[in-house]
Amino acid sequence: MMGSVVKFFDRLCKSPATVRFVTCFVLMISETDFVFSFLFASNMLQVGWPYTFFVAIMGVGLCTYFLGVWRQGPRNKYDVIRRVRKYMELTPDQCKDERGNPVNGSTKINPQLPPTHPFKDFTFASFGDRDNDIDDEIMLFFKSGLVKRNLIHVWDSCDRDNAINTCERVHGTPFIRLASFGFMSQPSPRDLGGILNANTLYTFCTGILQLFGGSFYMVSQEQWIFDVLMPLGISAASLALSLANVFLNFSSILTSIEAEQALRDDILAQNKASLKRDKDNARREHEESEKKIKEEIALSTAEHKFTREQELMKDAFTLYTLRLRSIEDRQIQIISAEIQGHRYRTQQVSAAMRADMSIKQSDVGAQSSQYTAAKEKLETKVQQLKDKKNQMIDDLSVELSADETAKQLKAIDAEFDYKISLFAGRIAQLNPSEDRKDGTKDPEESRKDDDTRVSDSRV
Repeated sequence: MMGSVVKFFDRLCKSPATVRFVTCFVLMISETDFVFSFLFASNMLQVGWPYTFFVAIMGVGLCTYFLGVWRQGPRNKYDVIRRVRKYMELTPDQCKDERGNPVNGSTKINPQLPPTHPFKDFTFASFGDRDNDIDDEIMLFFKSGLVKRNLIHVWDSCDRDNAINTCERVHGTPFIRLASFGFMSQPSPRDLGGILNANTLYTFCTGILQLFGGSFYMVSQEQWIFDVLMPLGISAASLALSLANVFLNFSSILTSIEAEQALRDDILAQNKASLKRDKDNARREHEESEKKIKEEIALSTAEHKFTREQELMKDAFTLYTLRLRSIEDRQIQIISAEIQGHRYRTQQVSAAMRADMSIKQSDVGAQSSQYTAAKEKLETKVQQLKDKKNQMIDDLSVELSADETAKQLKAIDAEFDYKISLFAGRIAQLNPSEDRKDGTKDPEESRKDDDTRVSDSRV
């Protein structure tokens, strides 16, 4: 049941509206809990001993809270470097660059930096250096070395596992965080994770003690006291939110969302030039097709030339529209395949960090059978489309004119190539993890094979 709840919240948290609502709700609870803590302390001081003891402990807890959000929380984010180094030691076979060279603690991060680079002092630093005195610049330099070696998924996974232990000062300072994030239409998922972590720290530093002391006081007085009941209600809501953050791992989910958004933006930026080039080629071919149609109609002596021209123009525009749609679908398929591959690699890195790589063979066999059956059905449909396409080409009459034959062939190619690309995209969207467990291809190779099948269908 807990797994189903986690999956539900994983899907729910991907909505920007959800991030906005949860941020405002957490800020409201956190700030109200902070203010009502002083109301509770004031009431307890008026009652006297032994409740002044609870107030003293709450003061210690408040000091501990600010120590955590101002010092320990911001420093914990650097622990992701230690996690990456640990992964390099545990799984050396998975830490290799594009050329197959191993990447470990002795590997130079970037030995070719120019002398004027901001990180020139770290030019010859390796991934295993600088255990202490790590700052934001060193962490960024460390991450850039993984990006250049196509190992960013290792960083993302370790960062996700470490996210539940971190928060920034702005996330935990009362009222400053409200002023910083309360007006945002779409706060960053990482910021929301930091606010949740700060709320959890405050609950364990003062909230639980406040609940215990207030409940004990009302039981001893045998009556409901409004000035005590209100702070306890807010503290109980904050405690429920903190427990949800701990058990449902909100911070890790939000960090993975941010990593996927960054990956999506990176793919769009990388493919922007090729996408524009493909669209420009399609537009030029469409313009040439229209120009050719006008020239043929101008030289034609047939009746109803205008009607014939409109029909040909309409067919040419239909082909142009289908090609643009195919180009856009291809872009979406690339993003989907990359994100799925990123999720798979991130899950495997997390499993390796938890030393949980053992999987039941029965589960692997069942998953593999389901994946194979689904893939075979889609491949059968692709083959049926290819056969039907070839049959329609064979059925074309040789008595048709050259222009009519070209028109029919273009129409057949446009229709069937588009359908085949849709089914190939479905194949690429299947869960790739079973392939890897069977020792077959990874998601990138599967996507390349799908591209090859689509290209073969166009020949």
